[in-house]
Amino acid sequence: MKIRNVLLLKRIILALLLARSPATTAQSIGFTQIPPPGSAGYVYGIVHDVDPSKYGVALFIEVFGTEWTKPTFADPITPIQADGAFAGNIVTGGQDACAQTVSAYVVPLNTDPRTIRASGEGSLPPALDQVSIAHTSALRSPVVALNSTRPCRKSNRFGITPTIVAGDPSKVTAYSTTFGSAPSRFRQNRSLTTATRPPPGVCSSGRNVRSRIGFTPRMSNRLAVTVAPNTSSGTSPLL
Repeated sequence: MKIRNVLLLKRIILALLLARSPATTAQSIGFTQIPPPGSAGYVYGIVHDVDPSKYGVALFIEVFGTEWTKPTFADPITPIQADGAFAGNIVTGGQDACAQTVSAYVVPLNTDPRTIRASGEGSLPPALDQVSIAHTSALRSPVVALNSTRPCRKSNRFGITPTIVAGDPSKVTAYSTTFGSAPSRFRQNRSLTTATRPPPGVCSSGRNVRSRIGFTPRMSNRLAVTVAPNTSSGTSPLL
């Protein structure tokens, strides 16, 4: 009697497993082709056990920590073909070719587009976890140059960010000094210097004679005597 009951129970369990509805089978999504980093192109993928008339794929790319809907913000759901295949353009402008991560979510076609859009946020819309039945993501690494003259790097509209390095000594610039004198501009100013004294009443040694060709005289547009500006240095007096 006990053996018969055990066999009957096994038959019931087996019948229940075979009677499972196709709608309750595991749904999945995966990429079959992704363009290499730094290049433009489409992503291709396949969806299993999903009704294409009721579901589509929401594509996203992550560029330097920001999420973006693809292919367009106005139409965020990519259709699924009858065989489960899908394709979407992930490079539509800006630095899309530098995307590090590509993500795909299977969502109902009647999903409100406003709840699953991403336009530069630091994370994907929270509603995706509520409405999606399957999702996948792929990391594109390393990020390479778009071409030889335009590398993939985060843009900064405020200009170059200064780099601060801890532990390095400050840069010290050593200025040259006169041989045999103390390294101080105040000391050097009081040291003996020699120079050719100009004629009395002028600051230069004489007139600057310009060359002439032929017999046509030319008028100079500058004074022959140049007055040197006065310079001084020292410390402020104590008040």
